[in-house]
Amino acid sequence: MVCTSVALLLAAPLFVACTGAPQPVPSAVPRPVVVPVDPVQQYADDRLGVMTIDEKIESMIMAHQSGVDASSLGQYVSSNGLGGFILMGDNMPENPDALAAMTSVIAGEVGLPALIAIDQEGGIVRRIRNDGGLSALELRTLPP
Repeated sequence: MVCTSVALLLAAPLFVACTGAPQPVPSAVPRPVVVPVDPVQQYADDRLGVMTIDEKIESMIMAHQSGVDASSLGQYVSSNGLGGFILMGDNMPENPDALAAMTSVIAGEVGLPALIAIDQEGGIVRRIRNDGGLSALELRTLPP
């Protein structure tokens, strides 16, 4: 009996320690999720955020003006806030290098350039004379 009492006295601190108040379990601190930002999308969002409704409407218009003077065509696009420009037969310079130089001026700002289109159908309508691409008539006979 004495042995049992001594054993209980010695074991009592162990039981108290086991039944004490629960300690908080450390948990991982949640890290913020970093979403990659597309710089082009961010630029467009920032740009659109400060535009008036009229400027937004103008930016959706693709227009044409006669001539081959790149700076005047570029000025036409930028001063009217146009989103694009379509090149027709009256805009064709003498060679592809001159065309490339002209379109870079017309496109304007690098961050959000104007869309440049060309009336190039192939066949009879061939604005770029030395274009070796197939015409619509030729393409329609090919398998999908």
